[in-house]
Order: sequence, then C-alpha cells, then structure tokens
Amino acid sequence: QGTGKYLPADIDPDLCTHVIYGFAVLDGDQMIIKPHDTWADFDNKFYEKVTALKKRGVKVSLAIGGWNDSAGGKYSKLVNSAQNRQRFTEHVLNFLLEHNFDGLDLDWEYPKCWQVNCNMGPESDKEAFAAWVRELHAAFQPHGLLLSAAVSPSKTVIDAGYDVPVMSELLDWIAVMAYDYHGQWDKRTGHVAPMYAHPEDDDVTFNTNFTIHYWASQ
Repeated sequence: QGTGKYLPADIDPDLCTHVIYGFAVLDGDQMIIKPHDTWADFDNKFYEKVTALKKRGVKVSLAIGGWNDSAGGKYSKLVNSAQNRQRFTEHVLNFLLEHNFDGLDLDWEYPKCWQVNCNMGPESDKEAFAAWVRELHAAFQPHGLLLSAAVSPSKTVIDAGYDVPVMSELLDWIAVMAYDYHGQWDKRTGHVAPMYAHPEDDDVTFNTNFTIHYWASQ
C-alpha cells in the first residue's frame, strides 16, 4: 500500500539471474512448510506472478524463515529430529514442485543462536542443521531443484551454528546477510553495512571485509 508498494509486476527480470520469494514459514506443529500470507500468495496470485518470471530466464526460489519466523525453538525441533526432517523434506519437495519454484532458500536465524542469542539453542543445532542440508540436497538433486541459505555475518554465530564445509559443498550458494551490523540497539551511530572496520568499533569483526574472509577461510 502507499507510494512505496512493490508488486511482482515491478520486478525487472533483466537485472538479475535469480529471484527469492520471501517468505514461507514453518508450521511448528506439523513440521511442514506453509504460506506466510495466503491473501498475497494465493488470493492475489503472487506465487504465480513471481514464478512467471521463469519464462524470462530467471530462476525463482522460495525462502523459508526470516527473522520473525525464527523466534522460539520450532526450527531446532525440526532439525534435531530425523523423523521431522524426513516429514519436512517430503512435503517441501511436493510444495515446491506444485507451485513451480526452482528451489528453496533456508533462512533460519540462526542455528544454536536463535535470533542471535547463542544461549538459547542446543549445541546439537549445528550438526542437525548440516544434516537437514544433506537430506534436502539429496532429495532435490533428482529434480534439479536449487538449495541455498541466507546466513549470519557474525563470527560468533558462524562458529556456533554452521558446519561451513558441509554447507559449502552442498548448497548452490550461500548469501551472507552483510547488513544490520549496527542499529538502534547500539545506542550510538554506526554504519549498517560497513565494508571495513571503523577505528571506534567495539568489535573489529563487525564488517563485511572480515565476514567474507572468515566465511571463505572456513
């Protein structure tokens, strides 16, 4: 609504090779993917309108998660149970094919460090998330579906939550969320997406240069 609204018709497919539709969410009871907004996704046919960009040569993936959907322990409950992972994988495969998506983007924020609080999740989240990636990859390969992930720029979260070698091997790409390094929670002004460290930074790792080099070094 308003002058800033952005609709599927506003997407210029000549500007990109891939479009990620955000978000779908996790049904914490059934442990399956579900639409976040059926009014937009189905009633207004946003799924259909965005996947129509495939006719222009663009790949369209569906993202699951996001900041709000990562609250609480439902993703941890999903990945730490082999039965739940299998149920999710079987369902999401059919969901993606039914709605004509080219793949799935994982945006759980974050394994072990739920909404950046690394005291919230169990240590097992790290290996369980890697197991989830392995199983999704195996299920997607016969269908040619893409698998990607949006990940934290924080060294603390990377160390606690990600098996980087497994992810690097099996994901089609990893999108590092190199923004929100600073915000109103700091109570002082800082660059939201700094390329390099500032002399007055409290944490010299909170910048894109460190983040990308650290991810690559793992």
